[in-house]
Amino acid sequence: MKRFVVVLTVVLALAVLVAQPVFALQADGGGTMTDPVQLFLIGVIASAVVYGIKLVAAKMPDVEIRRDWLTIFLYVVSLALAAMWGGVVLPEFGGYADPVTFVAAALRWAGEVLVALGPSVGFATLIYNVLLQKVFDGLAKKAGLK
Repeated sequence: MKRFVVVLTVVLALAVLVAQPVFALQADGGGTMTDPVQLFLIGVIASAVVYGIKLVAAKMPDVEIRRDWLTIFLYVVSLALAAMWGGVVLPEFGGYADPVTFVAAALRWAGEVLVALGPSVGFATLIYNVLLQKVFDGLAKKAGLK
């Protein structure tokens, strides 16, 4: 287990070294999915996930990594990438004077939050589709299916 933690730490450190230039390039502008730097980073993340799954399967054979948990994990990673690349600006909570206006302000704010999160969730879904395909292709190659 100790060796697994060391290997995971090294992989994460290398991923951070790869990601730093990506975020430096994103500071110039852009933020579209067609950016080759973003696609490269998605490929690096997919490779790290495949390596992690292979390592877990080799070191802990009694642990089963189910497809549903893997897809949830990949979507969370996609949401994090979309938030980093696209950013989200949350609306301010409106003023209120009594409980009735507070409820009205809370419902209005919740609707505005959903509208603000819409583009990021759509972008995350696009990232997720690319990431999921790369991970499953990598797992198929590791398993000798392709």
